[in-house]
Amino acid sequence: MPRPATLAPSLEPVMPDPVAFQPTDRNIPEPALPIETAAGPRNPKGLARAVVLAISQIVAGKTSAIAVDANHPVPTASRGYRSSTAIVVGANQTPGRAVHVVCTTAGDVKIRLADDTEILITVAVGATYLPFEAKTIVAAGTTAVATYRNLG
Repeated sequence: MPRPATLAPSLEPVMPDPVAFQPTDRNIPEPALPIETAAGPRNPKGLARAVVLAISQIVAGKTSAIAVDANHPVPTASRGYRSSTAIVVGANQTPGRAVHVVCTTAGDVKIRLADDTEILITVAVGATYLPFEAKTIVAAGTTAVATYRNLG
């Protein structure tokens, strides 16, 4: 298997201060999930160590990355949708958390958002979830043939 290309010198990982970081990363197991490559599945050697080094750089303030905390959570899951209301094109309604579009003929959809701004989005045939709080679908400018639902 060919060796991976090395990073440019400015991107090479820098070992953190040995007082702040103890080299216990040798005991970190390799990831259990394989990564598919042209040569077949493999476990990337050193991935766990790279993660530890990246975290230590964030803690030491040696990077512009933002640490995960109460103000910057990792979006690992969203709560499910509990309601669905049909959107009548041109009629305002209480915005939901997202718009579900089931499109039978591709085209543009003009959406009026909760703050009364409007955006134009092109949709393809099939189902699409748009993470917008929509008041309505604006008839003028909408060319897609579809049904629309507000999800809440």
